[in-house]
Order: sequence, then structure tokens, then C-alpha cells
Amino acid sequence: MMRAFLRLGIMAGVVVNAACPEPAPRPVPSSPPPAPASPTPPVSTPETQAMALRGEFPPGPEVNVFMGKCAMCHATSYMTQQRLTPAQWEKTIKKMMGWGAPVTDDEVTALTTYFSTHFPVDLPAPVLVLVAAPPGAISEGTP
Repeated sequence: MMRAFLRLGIMAGVVVNAACPEPAPRPVPSSPPPAPASPTPPVSTPETQAMALRGEFPPGPEVNVFMGKCAMCHATSYMTQQRLTPAQWEKTIKKMMGWGAPVTDDEVTALTTYFSTHFPVDLPAPVLVLVAAPPGAISEGTP
């Protein structure tokens, strides 16, 4: 009797499987496509220098690469305070690749060009803006 149920179950499974269409394959998640290099190399202008001094990224497709692949570990402020040569930027980015940063060789080139253009060695130090503490935030005699 048990064998009859087993055979019936197996045959029913075969019939059900034969009647159902195959499910559509699920898309395989992939990393975002690499950002295309800027049509023209980035150029440092007084406006982009002012942005860099305020700790902001000047516009460019490389910003998306940074936000998607570097900002998982590094704050924007950490990057915008750096002042490196092109060789130092490239070495630093490649070092990050060795530690697992998912950056392609094309992105290394694009990021090196972007950062060495907008955050070069001769760019003055970032501008720090000091603001007064809100009332009550600091009490007298507190170490």
C-alpha cells in the first residue's frame, strides 16, 4: 500500500512539474557599471578650488565611483583633506584595492586624475569654520 502512494506521489509530481512552465531565471546581481572617464580630463578652476577648500567634491562622474566604492569606508571629509601628487593618489588607491576596494583599473586612472586635479599637493589646507557652542552645551568647571 505504501508503495502505491509513493508511486502515485512521484507520478503526480512528474505531472505537476511537466504542466508548470520553467520559472524565469533570476537576474544575477552585479556591481554597478564602471563610471565612464570624463569626456575631458577634469580641470581645476577657481570655482572647483573653492569647493575643494570647503570640503566638497567638484562635479564629475568620478564622484559616483567614490560614493559607490570608497565611501563605504571613507568619509568625504577624509578624502577632501588629502593633498597628494598624482603618483601618491594612484599608490593610495591601489593600496585600497589590495585591502578589498572594488575598484577597476579604469576607475583607478579616473580617480587618480580627478583627485590629483582637485586635491593636489599645492592646494591650501581646508578651511575650518569655527562656530560657537550652543547655549548650555559647555558648563563651567567641566573637564
